[in-house]
Amino acid sequence: HYGDYRICTYQFHVQEYHTLSRACYQCPDKAADCYRQDCIPADGVARPLLAVNRQLPGPAIQVCEGDRVVVDVFNDQLSDTETIHWHGHHMRRFQYYDGVPFITQCPIQKFFRYDFLATTPGTHWWHSHTGVHRAEGVFGAFVVRQTQDLYLDTYDVDSPDHVLVLQDWLHKSAL
Repeated sequence: HYGDYRICTYQFHVQEYHTLSRACYQCPDKAADCYRQDCIPADGVARPLLAVNRQLPGPAIQVCEGDRVVVDVFNDQLSDTETIHWHGHHMRRFQYYDGVPFITQCPIQKFFRYDFLATTPGTHWWHSHTGVHRAEGVFGAFVVRQTQDLYLDTYDVDSPDHVLVLQDWLHKSAL
């Protein structure tokens, strides 16, 4: 509802991980194992990746226009830095959280808190802006819902589960 603004907090743990790791047991041969916690089946090919919260894609951020977005990024990589860019979202008055390393912020060594208002309604995405980390798995959906959706009556179903994120995915690491 208009005027009902929230503080929406998220934690991102960026770490080196593997698709089809031991957490997957017998995935993809045993389909039920592909749904185990911490299992990233990807496209059925084992390879290293960078994962956020051991997910591919990373966690979806879904907030309402006017909400305050707080994302704590913990860089658990062994030897690299990180930044997160909020693609498609205007960062007016919050330019220091735009995620472009050495331009709008210093790269994250261990921890950084992004703290900004969700002012650009629409379906966007977040991704790493460091090296080829985006291609390695550091990306996810970023949806800012309008407080008053004039088209709500035209939807059959409006569910946060119906967000689709597309990304090129290679069988070999880009690192």
